[in-house]
This record gives sequence, structure tokens and C-alpha cells, in this order.
Amino acid sequence: MTEKNPTSAPAGPRLVHDAVSPATPISAPPASSARRWVLRVVVVAGILMIGAAGLAEHQRATVLETRVAELSAALSGAQAELSARRQHLDAIRSSVADMRERVGALEALAGADPAPPRAGPKATPGH
Repeated sequence: MTEKNPTSAPAGPRLVHDAVSPATPISAPPASSARRWVLRVVVVAGILMIGAAGLAEHQRATVLETRVAELSAALSGAQAELSARRQHLDAIRSSVADMRERVGALEALAGADPAPPRAGPKATPGH
């Protein structure tokens, strides 16, 4: 007869019996379920934060666009005022140039030799 060696593995497939009955579903360990919930919460919080940041940037862009429109209108007004002042200065310069010409003509007239005296009416004897 052959003796069985208790330390040697028997030939053929090895059967492993589970302590849980086959009718009982095996659930995931609680740590794995908690990790999933934490991951979901982090993802949802991240999405909400990105959405809030996007909304804040949109509002900031709207405010800046409004400010740009206001500044553009102010710039247009300032340019119109500047143009009017330049036209006024051009008119003043033209008046000054005309005045210089007149003053020059008067100085020339004042510096010219006076005309010879005219002979007045002849005196009549007896008077």
C-alpha cells in the first residue's frame, strides 16, 4: 500500500470553501464605498467651484465691457471738445495774423514821410 504524504498536494483540482453561503451576495468593503462617495463629493465640489469661477469671470467681463463703453463715450466727447477748441484756436490765430498785418500797415504809414504841404487858397489883398 502507498502511504499519503500529508505535506504533499493531492493531484487534481483543489477545492476552496467559502465561509459565506452562496446565496448571500458579497458586498464591497465599507472603505471602498466611502472612497467612492468622497471621490464623488470632490468631483461635484470641483465642478461647482469651476462653475462659480466661470460665473464670476462672466460677471467681471460684463462689468469691464460696460466700463469700456463708458470710457469710449467719454473719449468721443473729449475728442469732440478738443476738435472744437482747436478750431477756436485756429480762428484766434487767423485774427492775430490779420491784426499783425493791419498793425504793420499802420506802422508803415506812420513811418512814411509826410506829404508836402498843400498850397492853401491864395490870400487876397485887402483882406
